[in-house]
Amino acid sequence: MRNEICKLSLIGLLGIICVSLLLTGCVKAQGAISRGQVITDRISPGQTKIYYLSETFTKGTLIVLSVKRVSGQGTFRLMRGSEVVGEYSVYSYSDSYPIKLNFYPFVLPESGAAYLFNVSSSYSYSSEDFAFSFSYDTTDVLKEQNSKSIPIEGGAVGYYIDMKQGDKLSLTLKPPEDAEYDLLVVWNMLWGSPYIGSLSMINTFFTPSPKETSFTAEYTSRYYIFVVATRLGSHPESSFSLTSIYSANPTQQELTYFKFLSYILLALSIILLVITVTIMVLLARLRKQLQQAAAQPTALH
Repeated sequence: MRNEICKLSLIGLLGIICVSLLLTGCVKAQGAISRGQVITDRISPGQTKIYYLSETFTKGTLIVLSVKRVSGQGTFRLMRGSEVVGEYSVYSYSDSYPIKLNFYPFVLPESGAAYLFNVSSSYSYSSEDFAFSFSYDTTDVLKEQNSKSIPIEGGAVGYYIDMKQGDKLSLTLKPPEDAEYDLLVVWNMLWGSPYIGSLSMINTFFTPSPKETSFTAEYTSRYYIFVVATRLGSHPESSFSLTSIYSANPTQQELTYFKFLSYILLALSIILLVITVTIMVLLARLRKQLQQAAAQPTALH
């Protein structure tokens, strides 16, 4: 009982702090945003804005946040109420950085609709406002034919597929005209259960794959396929095409079943062969008897 009272008191205190910050102007609440919607905004150093996600999510859903930084630096935090699910700092890249990936994935710890992005602007040497555009996507089940658009350069959208060890997957990506897209494959290895929080905890092939690639699952796990827009074409609203071919590796139980079935088929084949040979022998005897019966009247005459 005492723990429940303390918990309720803490939640109430956090609520009072948030309301106070809203009233003082340090935190500004924006309207609800939807999947695929592009938000362009600017935040002064030391300020924070909140963007509510309009969808109801299920536990384990992976959200892909894409951010285009214009100036300044800041931090995106995905929150469920007052709980921080994960966070990423957004700042300028060095010109020597080989891959400019502007997407940040999060795995949701609980089902519900109480998720929001808390975006804050950090103080920097130039005291610039944190100016940015962002959107978010949720991963869909990978099908044979897949298509989405990526509105932010360096951003990504995602798909997932559950694979067993030894299963094979082939992917063919066709980007929009005059655009450059890459594939990234990420898998989860924590006893087959989704990680909670940011995807930085999950092992990844971080080198972009060719437009046509295939791989064999090393582990029984959920695999995530990210399509990354490394360079947008002249029509950013255009959609890519992603084709997949999935080949399941039979399990030991399935192999045992197939082996048992092959034995049954072999036995049936032998039985059928014996029946066929027996019928042929009987027919030969019957033919011979008929020939003998037909010849006997002729001999008496």
